[in-house]
Amino acid sequence: MQTDTQTDTQTGIQTGIQTGIAPRTRCVHTGPGGRLASTTTDDVDALVARLKDRPHVVLHVHGGLVDEERGFATAARLAPVYEAAGAEPVFFVWSSGLLEVLRGNLPRILSEGVFQTLLNRVTRFAAGLVFQEPGQRALGALAAPSTKAVAAELARLRTGQEPYARLTAPADVPPVTEAERVRITADLSADTELAERNREIVGSVLRPAASPTAARDIDGGARRSPPSCPRGPWPSWRRRPRPPTTGAPW
Repeated sequence: MQTDTQTDTQTGIQTGIQTGIAPRTRCVHTGPGGRLASTTTDDVDALVARLKDRPHVVLHVHGGLVDEERGFATAARLAPVYEAAGAEPVFFVWSSGLLEVLRGNLPRILSEGVFQTLLNRVTRFAAGLVFQEPGQRALGALAAPSTKAVAAELARLRTGQEPYARLTAPADVPPVTEAERVRITADLSADTELAERNREIVGSVLRPAASPTAARDIDGGARRSPPSCPRGPWPSWRRRPRPPTTGAPW
């Protein structure tokens, strides 16, 4: 490891930048829940001690859907760029790849209502196609079980049992025909529960955030609701004058 002397273009002050540092020693690697992964607390202490007197430090945090391998590769690629600009980089590498996100959130995903509904529908049509009586598919019939029956089968998973374990799947299952595809599509389009789950997802995305402050008038005061109209005879200030019996109409 060596120290290169560089001059800050704005202040004219010479700064010492340590070069030849292993890329991973510039990284803070975290895992699920923000806990340290391959980085240790001693690594963090050493990083802070090395950087505490540096005039220019860059904290680089990558975006989402970036796995660990790409995060470290990005750190190795950008470290010389930051160093050439006279800054000491610190890279935060966290497990945000697609597979990492799915693995880290799998229990939560499995408990989501929309996932349970989709699992039920996929299982329903798969069971209908696989476990039909011989010759039923040739007649164009799709004997899919009810969603309630499928839910009862999937409930076996909670006790460690396999759904439909008592049934024997045929050795060869023909691919889905065009007529069956049309039937499945029509059933899904008419599925009210699936449509409700879809509305929940759309609503959660489009729901506007609540305003943190109450609405205010142009003069800055809190907006007041108009006085409510009392039942029964109106007060004199609310009465509309009757038109005269003679003269011009209103």
